[in-house]
Parts: sequence; structure tokens; C-alpha cells
Amino acid sequence: MKHLPNRAQSGFTLLELIIVLAVMIAVAAMSLPMLQRSFSGQKLDKGADLVRAHMGRARVNAIRNGEIYAFYYQIEGPAFRVGPFNAETIDSMKNVPLNEDARTSNFDFGDDLLPREVRFSMGLTNTDARAAAAMVSANFQPGDMRPILFYPDGTSQTAKVILQNKENDAVQVTLRGLTGTTTIKKILDERMIE
Repeated sequence: MKHLPNRAQSGFTLLELIIVLAVMIAVAAMSLPMLQRSFSGQKLDKGADLVRAHMGRARVNAIRNGEIYAFYYQIEGPAFRVGPFNAETIDSMKNVPLNEDARTSNFDFGDDLLPREVRFSMGLTNTDARAAAAMVSANFQPGDMRPILFYPDGTSQTAKVILQNKENDAVQVTLRGLTGTTTIKKILDERMIE
């Protein structure tokens, strides 16, 4: 009868497993901030896309319905709306909670809300004679929601809206009044705001 040679059992010791686990935890801890920043940047891009799409919706509604529509937005908040530019719509927006975000999920964009932790930080709108007359006829009073007007002929006010996330990364959504087209540009520092 043949005897097999006595082989040492192969495997990992508990100490080796603990060292490998510690290295994996260290690598994960170092990469987590980069992943969070990337995710936050994606939410900022999604917010800019939402703004662009809703501005386009306001333009189409103005042309289709033959009346002035507005893209309303909330400075230092996540809320925005698209609706006719009239006293009734303006009155309905007086109850929009300022800076309140009760969403529990990062993926809950809600109705007319920017992604979580993204806000409108600034807005610049050129007011011409047509916009001034519309504001008087709609009895517009400056409040929490600012309007950008879209006219039935396909034009709009020229405007720039800045969106910012919690890391202070920002994007600028520019609306060209003559054509009603929008462009999105990342802002690397405040001097890039045009």
C-alpha cells in the first residue's frame, strides 16, 4: 500500500485575511469622496438639462397657445414652474416653500424640482419694453419666483440662470432671446459668468 506524502494544508491565515480586508477598506475610503463629487456633478448636469427642457416647453406652449408663457424659478431654491404669464398663475406661486426640500431620495426629482442639493444661485434677465408691458398687465410683483418670458412669436427674453451644487460647482444655462435656444456651460470660477 502506497502512502501519500504529507502535504501542508494550503490556505490563508486569519492575519492575512485581516490585512487584505484593511487594504480594501483603505482603498474604498480614499475613492469615496471622488465618487460623491462625480455623483454630485451628474445631478448638476441633470438639473441643467431639466431647465433647458422646461424652457423649451415654455416656448412651445407660448407658440401653441398664442399667449405669453414664463419659466418661473426660485433663487436659492430648487423650485421652478412653467405656466402662462398671468395674474392667476403668479398668485398660485405665492405658496411655494422657499428652500424647503423634503425629498428623501437623490433620485426623487419631483415635479418641477431640481435634483436634490442643486439650486438656482443666480439669474439675469434682460427686460425690454414688451416684457415691461406684460409685467404691468399681469400685475407682477417681485417675489420668490422670478419669470423668464416666452412670446407667441417664438422669441423670449434673453436670460442666464446659474445652477450650483453643494460643492459649489456651477453651470450656466443661457437663453438666447431672438431664437429661444439654450446653451449649457460649466463654470470653473465666477469670472466665467458672461
